[in-house]
Order: sequence, then C-alpha cells, then structure tokens
Amino acid sequence: MNKKRVMSYLVLLSLFVVIVVGKAYLVTKERQREVVTVPAIWQGKGKPVVTMQVKRGDVEQFSKVVASPLSEGGFICYVPADQRRLLTQGQVVASSEGSGLVVDVEQKVDIATGLYPVHLQMEGDKGGVAEIKTSTIVDALFVPKEAVRLEEGNHFSWVVENNRVQKRFVDLGRTTRLQVEVITGLKDDDTIILEGGALLKEGDLINEEVVR
Repeated sequence: MNKKRVMSYLVLLSLFVVIVVGKAYLVTKERQREVVTVPAIWQGKGKPVVTMQVKRGDVEQFSKVVASPLSEGGFICYVPADQRRLLTQGQVVASSEGSGLVVDVEQKVDIATGLYPVHLQMEGDKGGVAEIKTSTIVDALFVPKEAVRLEEGNHFSWVVENNRVQKRFVDLGRTTRLQVEVITGLKDDDTIILEGGALLKEGDLINEEVVR
C-alpha cells in the first residue's frame, strides 16, 4: 500500500514538474517572439512617426495675462515692466469667454504689487487667463518646438525624403510659446518629424502613421 502511495505521489510530482517547465518554456518563447517582432516590423514597414510639412507664413504673438473683474465694470491685470512694453491701447484680447480690447496701459507702478496695471474690456464677467495679441511676425518659417532636437550643442530636425530620414542642422531665431523660428536649414514643403524621432538614426526607413 505504501509503495502504491509513493508511486502515486511520484507520478503527480512528475506531472507537476512537466506542467511548470512547459509553461516556463511557452513564456520564454513568447517573450522572444515579442522582442524579435517589433524590430522585424520596423525593418519591413519603417519606424512609426508623426510628420508635418513645413510652410512659411505669418505668425501671431501673444502675451498671457490673468484678468480680474472690477466692481465698476471692465477688467484689470498686472504685468511686469518687460511685458508692459509689449502692450498698447487697442490690442485685441482673447479669453475663454470671448474677445475684447486693451483699454489702457498705466505708466506708473502699482505700489501694492510692484507691477503695472493694464485695463481690459472683455466679454463675460468672470475674468481669468487671457491672451493679448502683441504683434505679427510676417513671412517667417516656424515649426513646433518638439520638431527640433539638440545634439552636442547643435540643433537639428529629422527631414523625410523617400520615406527615409535625414538629419538637417538648423539655425534658430525667435520663439513663441509653442513654436520656434528656423532661419536656415529647412525650406518650404520639407517634411519633418514631430514625434518618434528619439529612436531614429540617419537613413532609417519610416512609416508615417499620422501626417499633419
């Protein structure tokens, strides 16, 4: 009886070991398959990226302020000296509640805040964050900041030609909140990479999943 019980235990133990080893083998093979599959897809179809076409044009510049409603009507915001120099009466104001105008830019510092008061007339009555259009840069080439990368102190963009990437070094100029001016290195109708450039190297085949 004891022999039969021992044999039963041994059979069960052997079966358990086979199951565990089998599962471990399948997991290992699956991981190897996943590791091999991604580079294989990239090699066949190209690395997935998001691209855009470069276009020259006019770029509006804005100055952000926080407006508070006044009891007598209108709104007021307070700005430092360098920002005040950009603001003048009549400039267009945009906020989540609508549009408006700059009514007055005071020349004297507010003693309580150490900033310059700016009076606004806007739609709505809540105030909040608003943007004042300060100027327009005419006929310039601007690209999103994420399209420009830095390598050993030099800026460059990935340019797409015949579905392959080429590193193009660029000289930069003025900046806005989201964009940067490219003075040299890019031209109209160049296709550049916005997302997916971190893993690229010169001559890589790419797959333009999204084009904007």
